[in-house]
Amino acid sequence: MAESTRALWDNEEKSCYRIEFLDNWSWQDFSQIHIESYAMLGKVDRRIDLIVVFLGHVPNGSSMGHLSAGGVQPDNIRHTVMVNATDLTTQLFVKSMIGTVVKLHEWVGPHFVDSIEEARDYLAGLRQQSEE
Repeated sequence: MAESTRALWDNEEKSCYRIEFLDNWSWQDFSQIHIESYAMLGKVDRRIDLIVVFLGHVPNGSSMGHLSAGGVQPDNIRHTVMVNATDLTTQLFVKSMIGTVVKLHEWVGPHFVDSIEEARDYLAGLRQQSEE
């Protein structure tokens, strides 16, 4: 069976973590990868940035129940960037989905970009601003 999600450190310093949704990911995959990643990241004793990358299209079926099943981001996650590398439909759905979560949890939502490189550049800019 093909891999549908992947989670890994985005840099050697382990200051940025990346979750990727590959081809044929499901809503169950969405919940599971967030549960596992948040549990691990919550144990890390430093601030971490998060990049979430959608490389596969939004799956069929209802997302209800799966969006909140992933849990709440740990307090040590500093900035979140969403990368949509698929199509306009996925981009609009993800923005709408995240908008709902933002409202429900009074969360300052993520920044949206089109590539992993743009996400890295955006986060580097935020880190530089905080150091000034």
